[in-house]
Amino acid sequence: MKGTCQACPSKNNCCPKADARKVTGEEHEDARDVARAIRKTQQYKVSSKLRKKVEMLLAHLKRILGLGRLR
Repeated sequence: MKGTCQACPSKNNCCPKADARKVTGEEHEDARDVARAIRKTQQYKVSSKLRKKVEMLLAHLKRILGLGRLR
């Protein structure tokens, strides 16, 4: 990375006092990538649609019928 940073024409603007710029990654970024890949599947879209129906029914029970302590 240091060689790439040294060859960059914007190095003086980006990191003038350092040899190279340090780019750190998140600890759990690989798990986020898996979740993003799952989100693009057809099965996820179907399960999300079905889950939305159930959640709406439970919200109706809790709000309209007064079953706020329902589990």
